[in-house]
Amino acid sequence: MKMTIQNLKGTHELVAIDKIAPSPYRWLDRYPLEAERMAALTASMTSTGAWPRIIGRRNGDMVEQAFGHHQIEVMRQAGVDAVDVFVAEIDDPTMIRMLANENGDGSSSTATHNRNAVAVDREYIEWELLGDPKKHWTG
Repeated sequence: MKMTIQNLKGTHELVAIDKIAPSPYRWLDRYPLEAERMAALTASMTSTGAWPRIIGRRNGDMVEQAFGHHQIEVMRQAGVDAVDVFVAEIDDPTMIRMLANENGDGSSSTATHNRNAVAVDREYIEWELLGDPKKHWTG
């Protein structure tokens, strides 16, 4: 059986770091960035540099990142001025799914990270069943 994978269409852009916003589906107030993960990324980026793997979408003059919130924060703290971002037209359900897939990749086993992955998965399911979940959020 042949598998079909569709390429995301967009462009690489050098985006000022202060113009990169978190995904509207990444609940940083409930699930803050993890110090352990930040330290690991800092060590990695110090030895190999930042890898261009941030994906986002335009929202006004900002770019909302689909995932990679820890990476952007490490770069922000290091004083990086601009980041290579792959900017594409991404709808809300796809933004949710990308965040859920990235958070559920097994790269972190902390309880906070796992709770965030479950919350994002729940949001995606709500979207699939109810439409825009923002219309149905209760807390």
